[in-house]
Amino acid sequence: RNQGTSVMNSASINWSVNNVAQVPYIWTGILLGSDSTVVIVGNYDFLPGNFYGIRSWTVTVNGQQDCNRRNDTSSINNLATPLCGTYTIGGASPNFVNFTEASNALNVAGITCPVIFRVRNGTYNEQVEIGQILGSSSVNTITFESESGDSSLAVLNYQTANTFRDYSLSLNGIKYLTVRKLGVLRTNGQQSVLIQGGSHHLSFSNNKLGNIYSPNTFCDSALSFVNNACGSIDLNNPSSAPASGIFISQNKIVSSLSSIGVNYGINLVSTVGSIIDRNTISSSINATANGGACSSPQNYGVQLSSCAKGSITNNTISSTSSHYFNNCWHNSYGLGLSNSASVLVSNNIVNCYSNNGKANSNAMTVSSCNYAVISDNTFSLSSNGSGGTGSSTILGIDFSSGSNSVIQNNIIAPDAGSALRLVYGIQSSADTMSLLSNTITQSSIGIDTRGKYSVVKQNTIKNTQGAGISISGGVNQRISENRISGLFDGKGISVGASNSLVANNYIQTEGAGNSVGISVGNGGTLSKVVFNSVNVTGTDPTYGRAFELTSLVPSLTIKNNIFANNGGGYAAYIPFSSMPTGSSWDYNCYYSSSDKIAFYNLSEIVRLDSFRLRTRVDSSSKSVNPYFNSVTDLKINHILLNNTAIAIPGITLDIDSTFRNSPPDIGAKEYSPCFSDAGIDGFVGLQNPMTPGIHSIRVILRNQGTSVMNSASINWSV
Repeated sequence: RNQGTSVMNSASINWSVNNVAQVPYIWTGILLGSDSTVVIVGNYDFLPGNFYGIRSWTVTVNGQQDCNRRNDTSSINNLATPLCGTYTIGGASPNFVNFTEASNALNVAGITCPVIFRVRNGTYNEQVEIGQILGSSSVNTITFESESGDSSLAVLNYQTANTFRDYSLSLNGIKYLTVRKLGVLRTNGQQSVLIQGGSHHLSFSNNKLGNIYSPNTFCDSALSFVNNACGSIDLNNPSSAPASGIFISQNKIVSSLSSIGVNYGINLVSTVGSIIDRNTISSSINATANGGACSSPQNYGVQLSSCAKGSITNNTISSTSSHYFNNCWHNSYGLGLSNSASVLVSNNIVNCYSNNGKANSNAMTVSSCNYAVISDNTFSLSSNGSGGTGSSTILGIDFSSGSNSVIQNNIIAPDAGSALRLVYGIQSSADTMSLLSNTITQSSIGIDTRGKYSVVKQNTIKNTQGAGISISGGVNQRISENRISGLFDGKGISVGASNSLVANNYIQTEGAGNSVGISVGNGGTLSKVVFNSVNVTGTDPTYGRAFELTSLVPSLTIKNNIFANNGGGYAAYIPFSSMPTGSSWDYNCYYSSSDKIAFYNLSEIVRLDSFRLRTRVDSSSKSVNPYFNSVTDLKINHILLNNTAIAIPGITLDIDSTFRNSPPDIGAKEYSPCFSDAGIDGFVGLQNPMTPGIHSIRVILRNQGTSVMNSASINWSV
């Protein structure tokens, strides 16, 4: 430009590239005052992947010195050519001295073909941000990898405290990036990798990483984490833009938080089809003081919120919460689901621990979820609080709201060294639930379901103190083919939901106090209790009850059950002056080892015919010892119970899915008598008080077989 007032006819122009002087150019022509023109001063060969600074200035004008040198010079810096190929970072004679130089080249110039950065061994104390890269695609990918293949030797680690920009590596809108066999750590901060700005198609494999975090400002999708050793993986997305393609597999995740708050091994928010598979996850939270505030810290192994069609499979998960807070609970959750649909949780091993203060261990918490499947997991729990009595609790699966979900084939139990009982094995207030074939050990309540239209089937509940299965609140619940044993001081099945079915269950209760097989009470209107086998071995003569009615709920069906009390208590306990109205009550077997057939209308009844006369029910019922196989194996061995029940519409199979005979057998299991079988049913005329002297010993000999009995050898002893 002619910056002067005279006509410019010539000018000497110098220029340099990266401070290297180039051949000067002499311009000639006519340029009036303030006019400008474009001048080619020379040519330069720009190599790919390099930065350039260019400077140009005038020396003479019209053969004379320039009268004003302040406006002679112009420069441009940080010019870069697109990258293409393989480059080195660090070490001797690298293409780029550090990550900052390499990332600047990417951010400024982009790429034209696949690019690989091979990072040489060393610790790089830098904070690096990579944004949207011009030219990157599924073909033109970007890779950072260690040259040595050892993630512990080539490490990016930003070591300065910086709460506003807390990361070592920020990926902001980048796509098709791979990071492998590198270390990316963070000292004096929380996040080693920050993923944001709509980044997608990022792959991390065989790295050593710190915490990985994605905020919910943009949808960051198609993220893969495979075979890394890392801290927490915490990926959040907007509810309006859920992320797809999240794949987290075979990682060793160790996540810890030494302060008040919420900690996760893995936390996903708003995703579709995410896969969490074959990871080893150890997540813990602890703090020694909370300033008197009740902060309720929480630790999760894995938590999914607002997710759909995802899976959590084949993981080993350990969740630990350790605090010294005596004024509020702190919680350790193995797994958590909320506001999600169609999530599979299967084949995981989950251990939950909590200690110190008021400690809570929860196997799994689920809220507002539909079509979830929780199957084939093993949950082990322990808690050791230091806040006094009641300061430790362990809980199984809590499904608080939602519908149409399945909890199946899970094992839920306290840790082998735990002295505590589960508050519950499974607790559900959701509707249309299927609770199938779970094994629950050492709980206060095995299964507690309060929703509508639920199925509780083929579960094994052992060593429970309180209740084996409790149904209440909802309607149309189906409780069938469950095996409850070793229950003491409680009730095997408690029915408080209307229009429910209790069928084909084995129930064995014991203990010196309250020992009830089946209890029907408030809310149980129109329910059916059919084809169950109950064996009470509890020794309390009053509170040992094979069946009890705690409220005169109408329209019950009580048929084809074995109510056996081998502990000396009652077969049936009905403390009312009348039977429930509109009920159908017959074809049952009542047995008490002390002949206490029933308690009815404030009096004890010792004969079945007296019970029939007073209640006007059970005209076809029996009163015999069912001769169960064992205390807990409630297969019958008495011919009078064979083919003496009545068919119940919809009940065509027994507890083992064997087809029912026609007519069926009384109790939960069909029985086939053998050909030649004799047995002693009992004694005649022997009762207290016995008079001294010689008495005839009379026994009731029963042909228990299918053939005609012509002789039998009877032994006896005194």
